[in-house]
Amino acid sequence: MDPPPSLSNVFHDLSDTIKKFLASNAVSDFIHMISDLIKKILASDAVVSVVKWCKKEKTLLTVVAVAIIGLLMLCCCCKCLTKKTRISGKTMKAPGQDFRMLRNDFEASPSAYFRNLRSK
Repeated sequence: MDPPPSLSNVFHDLSDTIKKFLASNAVSDFIHMISDLIKKILASDAVVSVVKWCKKEKTLLTVVAVAIIGLLMLCCCCKCLTKKTRISGKTMKAPGQDFRMLRNDFEASPSAYFRNLRSK
């Protein structure tokens, strides 16, 4: 069963757009930029001194410990950078509007809510 022509056109246009994007230099430029950044990080003095220290100690335990600490630091940084604020508490549909709001905010002053709503 073939999809309707309009849906087929949408998929065709979308695939053309994706092909154009992949054919452009944007993807390869991004990959080169990330590669250069990784090379700079690995060539930094701190990384070089850690590698020299690990070679001098010649223990696998040291290398594993440094790798684990690095991964933990990376995970913590990623969590902090991608942290999203969440609404905590019970919510309700905002009267007269099409979104949800905290119930406590509304119950604190319903008259102020409706006054602000009418002033818009």
